[in-house]
Amino acid sequence: MSKIGIIGIGHVGSHVASAILQQGLCDTLVLIDKDEKKAIAHGYDLVDASPYYPIQTKIKCNDYSELKDADIVVISVAGSIVCESRLKETQTSIECCDEVIPLLLKSGFHGIVLSITNPCDIVANYIALKTGLNVIGSGTTLDSSRLKTLIAIELGINPNSVNAFMLGEHGDSQFPYLSNANVCGKPISEFKLDLNKIVHQTRFRAVPIFDSKHCTEFGIGTCAAKLIKAILTDSKELLPVSYFVDNYGVNHVYLSLPCFVGKSGVISRPDLSFTNEELAQLLNCSNVIQTKLKEFLK
Repeated sequence: MSKIGIIGIGHVGSHVASAILQQGLCDTLVLIDKDEKKAIAHGYDLVDASPYYPIQTKIKCNDYSELKDADIVVISVAGSIVCESRLKETQTSIECCDEVIPLLLKSGFHGIVLSITNPCDIVANYIALKTGLNVIGSGTTLDSSRLKTLIAIELGINPNSVNAFMLGEHGDSQFPYLSNANVCGKPISEFKLDLNKIVHQTRFRAVPIFDSKHCTEFGIGTCAAKLIKAILTDSKELLPVSYFVDNYGVNHVYLSLPCFVGKSGVISRPDLSFTNEELAQLLNCSNVIQTKLKEFLK
């Protein structure tokens, strides 16, 4: 089996842990948090459901040395959450990462990092440059799930029948890849849908959730587990994750594009055909991410 570590056991990290255990994805799970008592409490809480998990998983807490032989480490540390713009979270998120990066490197960890801390693409890019590790950002995995779900609701069908992606940045500059979107092979443009409305709802889906309960957690927790499973099972599934991009006029920056994900992380990317408008939106995402990232790489 496998070992997974999660650094940052708040709302998001704890739901990642729960999704991992409910799907039986590893036989050892390491929970680490700056608030050590909270990590231990989550460990107890998760252990209490052991009889109902698919497999028995050992849960260990607050020991970075346990990450040395981990297959995957999830970074879900976070500072203050600013719902109106994920970019405003950059400063505190980078500060949190600067605290854990030396400890992660000291542990001897050499597996795959799955970064889900916001702003996702910037933070993943930063961790990759600072550590030299194989880092994947969850990117627009959740945004694409939201887009598929909203389209499916309008059509009264199963979301799995919808093939559509949000791309670029897990933030306000994200854009829909509508030129390639389809339902069972039929172009999305042939359906009677208010796509502008659906895309707007997708882009700002987190706002009403945050306004009511001050966090999002179930969606990203499930998406993280999906990515972890793709890596551990070497599924080579096409998923919109954030990784280094060096084509389409983009120069070596993390952007979310469809990637084949497997045991070595991002295995490859299909060549995409963009409309001029989509390409302009992709380049805008690149500029947003690069501009913000440069502030923290001086």
